[in-house]
Amino acid sequence: MSCIPSIESILLQVHQSLELPPYSSNQKAAFSKLKRPLDKHHEQFIEIIDGIFRSLEIHKDAHACNDLTYNIENFAQFQKELELKTWTFNADIKQVIWQLISHSYIPGIARFMAYWNLEDITDKGMPGGHFWYLPTETEDRLNVTMPVEQVCSWLLDLLGIPLDRVRNLSLEKTNTETLIRNIYNWKNGKVPRLETINKSFPDNTEIEFKGCLKIDSSLSEQEQLLETISFVRNKGLTPELLIRELPIIEVSTLEKIIKGKGEEEHNQKFVQLMSIRYAQPTFKTIRQRLRVAKAMQDGYKRLLKFLCGDDIQPTCPNLDENKVLQLCHIYKFVYNLTIEAYRVNPSQAEEDKWFDNQLPEIDKNGLFLSVAPSRFSGSFSLLGELLTKRFQRMGPEDSLPNLFDPNPKSNLDAFKQKLIEQKLWADETVAEIELEKQVCKGSPWRAFQKENSYWVITQFAQNNSYSDRIKEAAIRRLYEISKTPQEEAGVILLECSYLIDLPRNKRPTDTQERLVSLLEGIEQHSGFDVWKAPFLCAKAKNYIAMNEFKSAAQFFKHALEACQYRSYGPLRGLIARDTLATLLQIEKLNENNHERYLREMMANDVFEITSPFAEVTLESVARDLDEHFWTELYKPYRGIKRLEPTKGILVKPFRVNYLC
Repeated sequence: MSCIPSIESILLQVHQSLELPPYSSNQKAAFSKLKRPLDKHHEQFIEIIDGIFRSLEIHKDAHACNDLTYNIENFAQFQKELELKTWTFNADIKQVIWQLISHSYIPGIARFMAYWNLEDITDKGMPGGHFWYLPTETEDRLNVTMPVEQVCSWLLDLLGIPLDRVRNLSLEKTNTETLIRNIYNWKNGKVPRLETINKSFPDNTEIEFKGCLKIDSSLSEQEQLLETISFVRNKGLTPELLIRELPIIEVSTLEKIIKGKGEEEHNQKFVQLMSIRYAQPTFKTIRQRLRVAKAMQDGYKRLLKFLCGDDIQPTCPNLDENKVLQLCHIYKFVYNLTIEAYRVNPSQAEEDKWFDNQLPEIDKNGLFLSVAPSRFSGSFSLLGELLTKRFQRMGPEDSLPNLFDPNPKSNLDAFKQKLIEQKLWADETVAEIELEKQVCKGSPWRAFQKENSYWVITQFAQNNSYSDRIKEAAIRRLYEISKTPQEEAGVILLECSYLIDLPRNKRPTDTQERLVSLLEGIEQHSGFDVWKAPFLCAKAKNYIAMNEFKSAAQFFKHALEACQYRSYGPLRGLIARDTLATLLQIEKLNENNHERYLREMMANDVFEITSPFAEVTLESVARDLDEHFWTELYKPYRGIKRLEPTKGILVKPFRVNYLC
C-alpha cells in the first residue's frame, strides 16, 4: 500500500501525539477514507481542530486560532494539489512518506512557524536559537537530547535548585516525590502522559522560581543593567554559555556588556533579552511547553520506528541510520533562513529574493522546491513530476535515500545522488522539447526511433494535444523500448486508453476485438498490479461500449477501491465522477448510496466552481453527470445498438460547472 496520506490522516496523527480522546479504528478509517456523510465528516474535522487548540490551550486566543486554521487550510490545499500530480507506482509506503515529509511537510511547516514567530515569539523564555521542541544532537554529536528533556532542563534552571531539592518546595496541589520521579523519568526519555502533565502543574500552585530574573521597572536603565549583570555572575553564566541562550551573535558583544563597557543600545537589548529568557513562567506556559514537547517526542519516536524499524534508538545521532534527524535539520535550516531573510530585508519581495538566493541551487528543484519563491508558480506541479519520476523508478526493497546533511565533514553523499537525478531530469526535459519539434515537422515514427527514454516517449503517447498519428507512433516505440514488467504493462494500458478515447467515428473496425485482447493481456501480465485502477477503469468503459452498464458500474467501483492502495494523480476523483454518472443510468438518485462519490469528487478537485455562491449538492450535480455520460463516456462499438438517454433523473434547477 503506497497511497499518499490525506490531510485527515495527518490530523489524526497529530491528534494521537497530543493524546486527545481516541477514536475507534472504524471511526478513524471512515474519517481518513472519506466514508462518513459530508456533514458528519465536517463535524469530526472541526472536532479534531478544536481538540488540538484546546490541548495547546490557545482556544481562547481568537487570533492564534484563526492564524493556525488559515495555515492548516493552506497546507491542506498544497498537499491536495501535490497529490493530484503524483503517481506512487510500486514505491513502498515508507518511501512515499519519506519523500513527502522531507520535500513538502517539513519545509512548509518550518516556513509557517518562522512567520508565526516574526510577529509574536511563541517560545518566549526558552533558550534563543535553540529548537527545544525538536530532538537535537549534543555538542559532541554522541547522543540526541529529547524535547521533553530540554523543557525539563529549562524548568529546573528557572527553579534554580537541583532536582532532588524539589521535595523541599511547599506545593499544595502536587506531591513533590511524584513530581521528582516524573521529571527524572521525562529527562531520561519517557514520554509524559497528558494527565500527568496537568496534575503536576496545576494553576495557582505556589512555587518560588529562584533561578528567574526579576527586574524592578522603576529602576533606571543603568540600575537595571547592573542588576542583570549581577544575576549573570551569580548564576555562573559566561559569555560562551549565554551565546547559546540569547539571540545575540557575537561573544565579544556579551563580554563588553558584562564588563560594563557595552554600547547603550546593546545594553538595553541585553537587559530586554535576559528579562524574557529568565522570566518566571506561568503554569499554563509550563503545561503548553510540555504538551508540545510530548507531542513532538511521541511523533518523532513513532516516525522513527515506522521509517527505520526497531533497531534504531531515538537517541542515535547517526544521520545515515536515524533518518528522522535529517528532517530536524531540514526544519532548522528553513526556519533560520526565513528568520534571517526577515531580519536583513525591508520588504516581502526582497525577503523572498534573498531567501531564494540562499537556498542551495541543487535543492531549488528538489528538496526545497515547495518553498523556493522562484518556483512558487508551479511548485506543486514540478514537485509532483519529480516525485512521480522517483516513485516510477523505485522498487519496494529500495532503501530510503539520504537527503540533507548539515555537517560538511560527514560521509553522507546526498549531493552526488541529487546531481545525478537532476542531470537526468534536465536531459529528459531537453529531449522532450527537441523531440516535439521533430515530430511536428516530419515523420513521428522516424523521430521516435532516435529517442530511447521511456519517460520522454510516454509524454507524447498520453498527451491529447498531439494528433492520433503521433500517439500511435509513440505507443509503437514504447513497445520496443520498454524493459521492465511495469513499463510493458504500462504500454498496453496506454494503447487501451488510446483506443477507448478515440471518437466513435475514428475507431478502427476491429476496436472491440483489439481492446478485449489487450485487456486480457494486461490482466495476466506480471506488471499488472501497478496499473490496477486505470486498468479497471478501462475495463468499465469497455463494458459501457457494449451497453452493459451494470458491469461497467461494478468495475468503476473496483477501480475506486484500488485508489486506496496507490495514488494515481487525479484519477481517483475522475473515477468517482464516472462511477456516479454510470450508476445514474441504472438506478435512481439516492443520497445514502451516492453521496460517497460526491465526497470523492469534492475531495479530489473534480469541480471548478464558477461562482463563490454556488452550492454543490448531489442533486445539483446529477444532471451534469447524466450529460457527461451520454456525451463523453458512452461510445458504443460498431455493431452495438446505440441507446438513447434515459429520462426522469430528479435534480434541482441548479447547474455547477466542473472539469471533466
